[in-house]
Amino acid sequence: KDNSFYSYADRGNASLGSLNKSTSTVENQLRNEIALQLKKVNKKNAKSVFDRIKTSIGYSEIESKIIRMVIEDKITPSACIPHIESELNND
Repeated sequence: KDNSFYSYADRGNASLGSLNKSTSTVENQLRNEIALQLKKVNKKNAKSVFDRIKTSIGYSEIESKIIRMVIEDKITPSACIPHIESELNND
C-alpha cells in the first residue's frame, strides 16, 4: 500500500535489544513512541521519511536515527522527524 510502513514495534521485534536479553520497559516505550510518530508521517509532511519507512531496512534506519537523536540531542521523536527529513533532502 502507498500509506504502509514497516514497524518493529507493531510486530513485536526487539530491534533495540540483544537476542540474549529481553527489552526493557524504557526501550519498549521509546520504540512505541517512535512507531506512533512514524504513523503520522505522510507524503505531504515528510515525503523522504515516508518513502523510507515502507521497508524493514528503511524503517530500521529511521528508527535508529531517531533513537540516536533522542539519546544524544535530548529531543523528542516527533521533533526528530523534520530534522531527518531535512537531512534526507540535503543528501
